[in-house]
Amino acid sequence: MRAVIVSGGKLEDIDLINRCMSEGSKLIACDSGLNYIYRAKLKPDIILGDFDSVDDEVLDYYKKSGSEIITYPVKKDSTDTELGIFAAEKMGADDIIILAASGTRLDHTIANIQMLLPLLKKGTRARLIDEHNIVELVNDKLAINNKKGSYISFLPLTERVCGICSKGLEYPLNNTDIEVGTSLTVSNVVTSESAYVSVKSGVLISIIARD
Repeated sequence: MRAVIVSGGKLEDIDLINRCMSEGSKLIACDSGLNYIYRAKLKPDIILGDFDSVDDEVLDYYKKSGSEIITYPVKKDSTDTELGIFAAEKMGADDIIILAASGTRLDHTIANIQMLLPLLKKGTRARLIDEHNIVELVNDKLAINNKKGSYISFLPLTERVCGICSKGLEYPLNNTDIEVGTSLTVSNVVTSESAYVSVKSGVLISIIARD
């Protein structure tokens, strides 16, 4: 089951929420992410957060709609986005998409990318998606379908990633090793509608990007 989490970062293309939903998907609003869901005219399954940044009239609207609302204190050990991930896991999601999780707050953006790691270790597919990027972690093999012409970069999340192989990219990788601090695998290009990258050890950040 897919869960789509809408956080409180930047989201200009509101229809991205609808495009990420699939049949049977669950929709989770994290604090001011509810503003985007309201503009998309959708009803979330769960609304959660400390509600320090959501519009009051939007929150009042959903209070009357019957959506489940979970309120947390402002001072807490987890961000609203992480609480959204916990909620998605509790619902039984094995495919999690996180929207509006990037923007002007670089600290939140980096934290949100790192939060994909515990999900990867549990075997849950998780992606951070915005209008320009699809971010996913790889510790085995990742299929890259229908992205011909897109830029793709690989960055090590662990100190070293070994045995990187790829197919369907302009600059193929053949048992390549990289360490933190290199730009060797930045800005490759997808040349096939069916491409892939695989690693033997370590964790790779895959970023499919467009300007």
